[in-house]
Amino acid sequence: MILVVGSLLWSITGVHGEAILDPVVVVDGQLDYQGFPRGAVLLLLATASAQVEGSGTMAQLGPAELLTVQLAANSSGGMATRDIHLRFQFSMTAALEFERRRAGSGFQLFANSQVIALWFGQPMTDNEAFPILSLATTQRSVTAAEWNTVVSQWGRGVAIPLLVPLPQALPTPEHQAIVSCLQEALSKVQAGNFRDAVLDARRATELMRKLLPAVPGSSKRERTVPERQSALLDALFDLESAAAHPDEPVRSAVWHREDALLVLA
Repeated sequence: MILVVGSLLWSITGVHGEAILDPVVVVDGQLDYQGFPRGAVLLLLATASAQVEGSGTMAQLGPAELLTVQLAANSSGGMATRDIHLRFQFSMTAALEFERRRAGSGFQLFANSQVIALWFGQPMTDNEAFPILSLATTQRSVTAAEWNTVVSQWGRGVAIPLLVPLPQALPTPEHQAIVSCLQEALSKVQAGNFRDAVLDARRATELMRKLLPAVPGSSKRERTVPERQSALLDALFDLESAAAHPDEPVRSAVWHREDALLVLA
């Protein structure tokens, strides 16, 4: 005997980012359900993909972490609602590849899902199967601004909007070159090439210095905020230059992962 299940529908309401060890995209959603008994337990399995606006390029977010949901009965007997949050974990390599395909644009987010009823208010016999529902594909447009917030929430590359004047329209070649250098640096950190990662970060810093006014010889107290940012970049460039210096004592210095991540931050 297969148990009869109720009706179920979910929609995407937003996205946000988390970062612990690796970037995580959290897809926020709303689950609408009817006809389930109080305390029914559902297991939600979902996969997601993105189609970049303009180019039509597809990118896979992969499977979400398994989500268990316990439903509360609606006293009126009508449609009930609860919020859900699906977590998609990225590796740094996957995050960089997604950013390369997105190329600064927004995208359409698609999610396909199945629901398995783990408990439906009554015991199951050995011959019964767990009820499985395949839900309709749900989608939502994610703007470039929304996704930039996700990237900032990852805690990676936060220094870019802080130190580099953001373009008012499309990114300039200078901004694209900076991002490219930092992406290459992150890739080398993941590969364990920490000295080379610092050198790529140095190239990005050199480009950023050109976007800000030169540090004047006036008193530090009289400097404007952009001038103070320039002074910070100058100090950072000096630190990163140690990775390229041919003389001792820095020539034989050993660069570690935390050193590379420090200059990238």
